[in-house]
Amino acid sequence: MPDTSDGPLRILLVEDSPEDAEIVQRGLRRSRRVPPPDLAHVSCLEEALDRLGADAFDFVLLDLSLPDSSGTETFAAVHEQVPGIPIVVMTGLDDEELGAQLVREGAQDYIVKGEVRGASLHRVVRHAFERHRNRIALEQAREDALEAARAKSDFLSAMSHEIRTPLNSVLGMADLLLETGLTAEQGRYVGALSNAGETLLELINGILDLSKAQAGMLKLDASPFELETLLESTLEVLAYTAHKKDLTLAYEIHPDVTRGLVGDRARLRQIVINLVGNAIKFTDQGEIVLSVTPAGDSDDEGRLRFSVRDTGIGIPPDKLSDVFERFCQVDSQATRTRGGTGLGLAISKELVERMDGQMSVESEPGVGSTFSFTARFGIDQTATSSPATSPDGRRALVADDSPTERRILRALIERHGLQVHEVERSSEAVAELLRARKSGQPYAYAFLDCRMPEVGGFRAVRELHDDGFGPERVVILLNTNHRPGDVSECERLGLHGWLLKPTTESHLSVLLDERTIDTAHTGQPDELPPLRILLVDDSPDNRALVCAYLEGTPHQVETAADGAEAVARFKENLHDLVLMDMQMPVMDGCAATRTIRAWEAQEGRERTPILALTAYAFAEERAKSADAGCDAHLTKPIRKAELLEAIVSAVGSSRVIVEVDEEIRDLVPGYLENRRTDVEKLRQAVETEDHGTVRTLGHNMKGTGGGYGFDPISQIGAVLEQAAKQGEWDGIRMALDELSEYLERVQVAE
Repeated sequence: MPDTSDGPLRILLVEDSPEDAEIVQRGLRRSRRVPPPDLAHVSCLEEALDRLGADAFDFVLLDLSLPDSSGTETFAAVHEQVPGIPIVVMTGLDDEELGAQLVREGAQDYIVKGEVRGASLHRVVRHAFERHRNRIALEQAREDALEAARAKSDFLSAMSHEIRTPLNSVLGMADLLLETGLTAEQGRYVGALSNAGETLLELINGILDLSKAQAGMLKLDASPFELETLLESTLEVLAYTAHKKDLTLAYEIHPDVTRGLVGDRARLRQIVINLVGNAIKFTDQGEIVLSVTPAGDSDDEGRLRFSVRDTGIGIPPDKLSDVFERFCQVDSQATRTRGGTGLGLAISKELVERMDGQMSVESEPGVGSTFSFTARFGIDQTATSSPATSPDGRRALVADDSPTERRILRALIERHGLQVHEVERSSEAVAELLRARKSGQPYAYAFLDCRMPEVGGFRAVRELHDDGFGPERVVILLNTNHRPGDVSECERLGLHGWLLKPTTESHLSVLLDERTIDTAHTGQPDELPPLRILLVDDSPDNRALVCAYLEGTPHQVETAADGAEAVARFKENLHDLVLMDMQMPVMDGCAATRTIRAWEAQEGRERTPILALTAYAFAEERAKSADAGCDAHLTKPIRKAELLEAIVSAVGSSRVIVEVDEEIRDLVPGYLENRRTDVEKLRQAVETEDHGTVRTLGHNMKGTGGGYGFDPISQIGAVLEQAAKQGEWDGIRMALDELSEYLERVQVAE
């Protein structure tokens, strides 16, 4: 925009009436306080557009009624021609609604012709121009501020990459050192090194999140997820730390809460980990309970309240208002003892507000704290709910010294249609189970905590053995830091299974499924056959670290130092998996991945899993690697367990390796091919609702699968047979899909 501070405004007057044009010109030129404007006059829209296209003007005074145009169309044509120039509209109608509409569409102001006077007209023009100039200045200042914030964020992101790369080696090598034969003193030193590295990593992540929020780059994802599944997996990560301190960790979801949601699951997980992690850190005895309840009315089912209650040290009343400030540490002595950066709650509050929610805290020193937040989610209309099963007369006994865990487990079991009786001690459990047997009404299930006061669950089971093993399906409840040998003891005693605390709906459902044959949750990753892995990273330290992680596994590792070398090696030798660094010289990871995917398509080869490795923690980096063709994304520093789990997820999820007896190995291909033919027959039977065919094929599979070493086929066959007898077509379809998926994944071990 021209600088008019020392000179007159250049105004274009668009007015077809000579009398009105003369009044306007005289009014503008009579002001003695400012220089008179440089005024040009045209009388129609076409001429106005020509002048605006040929000359530079600072301002337009526009009559709406012209010989070749009238009304709002006149303004629209001029505004489109010069969107960056202020326009004051003149009209003969005193119509406030019309004036408001024009301002909404971009006009700086409007005046009624009958009210045009010299001083007032000049004031309107001058003020309109000043408003326009101020708005432009504010927009520029805002853009400059955002650009500065983006520059800061880019700088922090680059610095985080440079810090994460060596930190990857520091933490990784510390983990490997801890696996070697160290003295107690050496172990303490390495443990301190690892803890310091974790604190540094937490600080880096916190600063990055805050910088992204300030730069307006913190964007939330909106994808479907299952709330219960998310909370289960999140608390499993935290349970070990809680149970090491002998703390009860549990969660409960109100029955009215919708499970299928749409939102940013990763950010919700981040908030929950922060709040529950803090609760564990500042609690020495008692319990931490996460609860989810509706926060809106029945018409707003996507608005939820999350609360984390602990029995920790609490927060003084005068410090409550400070806890969400960045780098705030309410008790510096406690923080030094327990750790923390003072950024987690500030980041969580930012995230909650972006989820259209609020965060709050209630606390009493020495009693505990409750951190709560609300958040709004979309509802996944495609998700299917699992309604509670109607009571069926079966009963379950729950023995646990924690009232909270008894209450939560009771609610979960009752959802499966069982009546629940609670006791606090194992002696009470033994007495109640024996009494129920003698009365002829035994319990269907007995859930026994492994570490109750006086006598634990295992001792109780042994006492029941001494009195004759009863009909109850006994389940042991284990903490995540259970003693070595506890799982083996479950199997030796012939128990129905075991559950890790906090008890989850999915694991409980497996145990209560009558088709369950083996013990329940083992938590062990699937074993993989030897893999040929291509590791691509320009850092020799990172290559050495990943190779050290995979040492002792059956996998063979080949390395490449840049993307171009990776592509060449990939084409020379077939690989089962690629670990691809994203930031490399010569050819970066994204370009290398695209080249590999294009070559696979050209050669008609099966898609090889590619895991992206990057020191950048931004969601944008995940999106870039996914768009390039990567199957998963690992952020440095990468820990050994995380890497091995990612390999299992990438490769193991697509394979089921089965050991087959050598004597029947040559018969297996034909057997599996016949089952694939059965899948097509079953699909046709479903379309025609042919119960007989489904029942016959299911019965045959039930009888033959185990003999060939394919137990899942036998189990699926049994489900098909039973579902066909009862006419349950939904169950048949589910079993058919399960069979089809299994046949696609199954491979015979070499």
